[in-house]
Amino acid sequence: MKNLTLDEFKKIHEDWKSTGLSIRDYCSNTGFEESKFYYWRKKLTDSMLPQKKVLYPYR
Repeated sequence: MKNLTLDEFKKIHEDWKSTGLSIRDYCSNTGFEESKFYYWRKKLTDSMLPQKKVLYPYR
């Protein structure tokens, strides 16, 4: 399988959600590696979180 982009995985993730299947069943049916699905799902979730601003104490 070629390297994915986050946008490409978003489409896969939407497809998975529309099936109502478990991740295991979806991956089994589509041939997508389950471990990669979890890897990309974490990246997708992290990208949706607000970015933390690092604050340094004023001295």
